[in-house]
Amino acid sequence: MAACLLLTFPAPLARAAGERDAPWPSCRTVPLPMSAPEAVGVLPELLRDLDAAVDDARAHGTVDAVALVVLRDGRAVYRRGWGRARPDSIFDLASLTKVVATAPLVRQLVATRRLALADRLSRHLPWLIGRPVGALSVGELLAHRGGLPAVLPFPRRASGVAPRLRDERATVRRRLQGLSWSPRWRGQFHYSDVGYLLLGLLIEQVSGGQSLARLARERLFAALGLCDTGFAVAGERLGRVVDPWPEGAYPGVVYDPIAVRLDGVAGHAGLYSTADDLARFAQAQLGPAAPGETGTPAFALGWRAGSPQAGAPEGAGWRAGDRSVYHLGFTGTSLWIDPATRAVVVLLTDRTRRAPPPSIAGLRQRVHGVVRTALLQRPPRAVATGLDQLVATGFRALRGLRFGLITNDAAIDRQGRSAAQLLLAAPGLRLRAIFSAEHGLAVDREGPIGDGHYGTTAARVPVYSLWGVRRRAAPDPLRGLDALVFDLPTVGVRYYTYLKTLAWALEVATQRGLRVIVLDRPDPLGGTQLAGPLAEPGPQSATYYLPLPVRYALTAGELAGLFRAERHLGVALTVVPVAGWSRHWRHDVWGGPWRAPSPNLPSWRHALLYAATGLLEGTNLSVGRGTPSSFALLGAPWIEAAALAGWLNAQRLAGVAFVPLRFVPPVGPYRGTSCQGVRLLLTDLEAFRPTLTAAALMVGLRRAHRQQWDVTRLPRMLRDAPTLAAVLRGDDPAVIAAGWEPALARFERLRQRFLLYP
Repeated sequence: MAACLLLTFPAPLARAAGERDAPWPSCRTVPLPMSAPEAVGVLPELLRDLDAAVDDARAHGTVDAVALVVLRDGRAVYRRGWGRARPDSIFDLASLTKVVATAPLVRQLVATRRLALADRLSRHLPWLIGRPVGALSVGELLAHRGGLPAVLPFPRRASGVAPRLRDERATVRRRLQGLSWSPRWRGQFHYSDVGYLLLGLLIEQVSGGQSLARLARERLFAALGLCDTGFAVAGERLGRVVDPWPEGAYPGVVYDPIAVRLDGVAGHAGLYSTADDLARFAQAQLGPAAPGETGTPAFALGWRAGSPQAGAPEGAGWRAGDRSVYHLGFTGTSLWIDPATRAVVVLLTDRTRRAPPPSIAGLRQRVHGVVRTALLQRPPRAVATGLDQLVATGFRALRGLRFGLITNDAAIDRQGRSAAQLLLAAPGLRLRAIFSAEHGLAVDREGPIGDGHYGTTAARVPVYSLWGVRRRAAPDPLRGLDALVFDLPTVGVRYYTYLKTLAWALEVATQRGLRVIVLDRPDPLGGTQLAGPLAEPGPQSATYYLPLPVRYALTAGELAGLFRAERHLGVALTVVPVAGWSRHWRHDVWGGPWRAPSPNLPSWRHALLYAATGLLEGTNLSVGRGTPSSFALLGAPWIEAAALAGWLNAQRLAGVAFVPLRFVPPVGPYRGTSCQGVRLLLTDLEAFRPTLTAAALMVGLRRAHRQQWDVTRLPRMLRDAPTLAAVLRGDDPAVIAAGWEPALARFERLRQRFLLYP
């Protein structure tokens, strides 16, 4: 497997005639294989999110030159450079040296038994015999558990003195000999450059005095095809270097003050590489897929667990079951590898070009966060929808019935076949009519829809629209039917019109003495989290039937039971249940096929955002309908985008970030007009609270644009007078959300009676 390249000693490579003993392989780069995101289980929205995250950081002056590569299953789904950088630009990696060069070389020496993790340093470095630091083990240094200081103290470079590469190895050794460590820190994680500086010297000693640069070139980089990776960059490659120094004053001089004193070659810093090469390196660590593999990756010693989190302590980005690892570099570099999803993120920036260097923790968190939220679960879990169950039983529940089908082409089985297609083609079934809801049977329409037909000449049934001149099935199409079959994908949000379609089906079936059979489906937002204001009783509409919270956490089958009981409907109800689904699984967790249930919900993540920005729809705002980022955008010509984004980010809402942007909506109140607004970047699906985010958006707009934002139609979606009053006062969003809890608790007690799944 590819990772084995890091566990062997290949024969020394023959050098081309005239090649200087420089730490750069002599090889030809093989381009990274590219892939469309959806081909490897990545939501296409990732591309726009990453563009927005980096563009925002550059607009704030945090960074200029950026190279970013994202891999999934060994293929690049995103590869881009900004400013002075391209994916093949060469960056000073700083501390990534530790995990890209030093740790792999140590693993090679351990694998060939020339070194052991338990070995004390003094066993191999005679100049540390009798010195306190000589008692530390190789394993302790690799894991940053030796209690050593973070850096080796040296006098600061005098102002105005240019840094230059020089060999002060003897001085560095003397300082290391005099180094002491604190017993109270030994055994605990305490990040240290000094430990890896010592490991670099140890590697050279055990390898017969060969330089770390040459060892890394011959035993790692050349074998892996990393043609643009090495120490002490010089020659023609200098033209591709993104200089880390302020004003780009010292190209080719490593930024680290200790590596400078070792002629640019050290175990903790000094390595240069490109985003492309680091992606190749990371993919080699993953090796071929290993289904069911558990535990810590073999290469992970020396890495940090989880993914970068802004301002978080060590390990804060880690969750139970998370096997991903990452490492950062002071110059603005980072590398993240996730064996579970087989994903890699390489982010290289030039933050040290500014003095003092700004923090890029926020950019790192956004980039890694949006990547994680865009990765679909693979392979899918063994979940069977009601339609799958019906097919598996040979359509037993429908035998002998004359029935009408309420559906659209988004109601598919695990093989992607629609309910209409399957039920029309099944021998012996008597499908007499199809009823289509909003967006039509093909789920490609907005506005009123007329009637039509479905199928071929040999097998053809009429299609009656419930979103045109009629909003419920008229008497004629129902005549002669025994049952109505309901299979419409709901999205877990109260104001989605398919809920009212279900309610109408139950009511008309009660009136006509028909049975209702619901082919159930999982709630794509999961079946556990209740959130948002509970709708107050009032006149019914296409988006309201009964008092439900914005996120009601029920399947269509469970809703049907609740609707029947609360409206005292005497309908005979059968639910063909989902099998294998746990109600705490969102759509991304169980990984079933997704076909858009409406034109503006191309992915389940759009449905999650719909629970946030959809509450504001109907006011004089665009929510991005008609764009690829529907419900991830919010804007109007009168919004001051930067100020609104700044206020929203200051609320520190979990799992979401906001970036200002301009966009031109193709539909809606500002069709063809340039709008300012914000883009919502999902960074943590577990932490994101859509309805709290909606409250923050409403309050932010009210505070900043009291005159421009027309809230006249806000109650139509909100349907909660206390929440409306709090928004108009500009209350704290968290206080508004807390006010929903008593009503949610009451609804939870009601909801428990109708749950069908654990």
